[in-house]
Amino acid sequence: MLFHDIGKPATASVDETGRIRFSGHDKLGATMTDAVMHRLRFSRAEIEATVEAVEQHMIFKDVPRMRVARLKRFMARPHFTDELELHRVDCLGSHGMLDNYEFLVRKQEEFANEPIIPPPFVRGDDLIALGLKPGPQFGEILEAVETRQLEGALRDREEALKWVREEVERRSS
Repeated sequence: MLFHDIGKPATASVDETGRIRFSGHDKLGATMTDAVMHRLRFSRAEIEATVEAVEQHMIFKDVPRMRVARLKRFMARPHFTDELELHRVDCLGSHGMLDNYEFLVRKQEEFANEPIIPPPFVRGDDLIALGLKPGPQFGEILEAVETRQLEGALRDREEALKWVREEVERRSS
């Protein structure tokens, strides 16, 4: 909580309408947080979790517009619960609007009956079995399958493998 807006003073500016802006305070704040916490000899795990929270705290404003796959990946991050609480108290301390917080609490309930990131339908060894060679295309295909899986466009392994075969054929045409 103490670090999340540490970058604001250094990034303060006034826009053409006279409104004060703090563009990039999250990124600069993450860098500053890392430096301070190293000097104070926090553990690597504490530093990484805190820096991530500072760097990501502005993303909460975008959650209602995120695609399902991105939202699930965002919510599956290891310290999401702590970051959600940071978001809640940050909102209460500023504008008082908890719309995005409440949206995420509803999503947590909605996603609670299944793993937020389920086991993948397709893995690298499946791509090798289909005749593909490891490389950058591997990651692209695996991420595309995962996105479709998270969004419910692929329901099972067979459907995913069929999609991969079609995608590989399309890419090689």
